[in-house]
Amino acid sequence: MMEDILMDAIGELDESLLEEHLAMREELALQAIWRKKAWRGCVAVAASAVLILGTVLLWKPLADDGLILDQNSGGVSDGVGSGDNNGTPDHDDSYEGLPPEGGMEGDGVTEGSGVEGDDGSEDHPYDPVLPEKMPKHFQFSLVWGTNGISSYDSQTGELVKTTDATHPEEYKTILHLSRAQLEEIYALIYRLNVADYPENYNPFPDYGSDPSYTIVLSVYDGIGVKNIECREIAIPDGVFTMDAKAKAFIETYRAIRDILTETEEWKSLPEYENFYD
Repeated sequence: MMEDILMDAIGELDESLLEEHLAMREELALQAIWRKKAWRGCVAVAASAVLILGTVLLWKPLADDGLILDQNSGGVSDGVGSGDNNGTPDHDDSYEGLPPEGGMEGDGVTEGSGVEGDDGSEDHPYDPVLPEKMPKHFQFSLVWGTNGISSYDSQTGELVKTTDATHPEEYKTILHLSRAQLEEIYALIYRLNVADYPENYNPFPDYGSDPSYTIVLSVYDGIGVKNIECREIAIPDGVFTMDAKAKAFIETYRAIRDILTETEEWKSLPEYENFYD
């Protein structure tokens, strides 16, 4: 009886209602499929974001940990000294000693050592404000003497006792200063305040001597080269009256010279062939 009543009720249903119901069920099924695809897309995007964020977080501490760009290889260096020909001792873990391009060669003056203008031309000498602590890239060279010029270049390590000899090559050697020696020399230069001195400087213009004397001090602080050139000046040992600025410069030159000439490398070179009165 109940089955007959149910069948009669179904037969009286409007077919349009059935079609509408079926269409709604199909639409709901499609929506479920799209929601599943959208969820998968969100999961993929979130996974990519986590991967990228993780890479950034992993790299940043390394970048902040003092890694530096190796200017010679284009790679990354941890700043550990190599003990090679740049004058860096093996045990040094911070001193870089990277020189200006081309080094500090010749008579202590490097071409293009001043500050360049926008057009690439050198518009004025470089006057650095040196920090109290020795910069990682600190280098220096010193030239001194009369006719037989002596010199030292910390970048190459070349130490020359004199150029006035029958065989001048015998008066050359390699000297790699220790970090303590470099720091001592840097402290002398820092106290001198090289920015106060012109590029061409005569510490005692009222005096002269024959032969004349030469002092050239070049300092590289990692940015530029400061040159102080004293050419054709009086021999300092014969000058007993000088102003405070000249006295500070001569005392600094003598202190650096003494550090160099007290090394075993200097003492191992031959005696001078010629002396000057």
